[in-house]
Amino acid sequence: MSVDTRLDSVLESAQMKEVALKGLGKYQEALQEFEEAIRLKNDYVWAWKHKERTLKLLAQQAREEAERYEQLAQEASEKAKQFGY
Repeated sequence: MSVDTRLDSVLESAQMKEVALKGLGKYQEALQEFEEAIRLKNDYVWAWKHKERTLKLLAQQAREEAERYEQLAQEASEKAKQFGY
């Protein structure tokens, strides 16, 4: 088996693992797998595209979390005012 054939096999296996991790919502772990695939083959378009998608999902989660904390902070401020602060 040639090096390229083995690399293709490893990358194909990694694809399945990465998709499974994303399906489970384990975006950080999937991102690490994409980065490892890119380390093995820098021109691996599939990994670069899925890394992009995963980073966008993580960014969206971060925005949603920040909005939730802002809302909780606003509620806490309103309660503090209600009790005389």
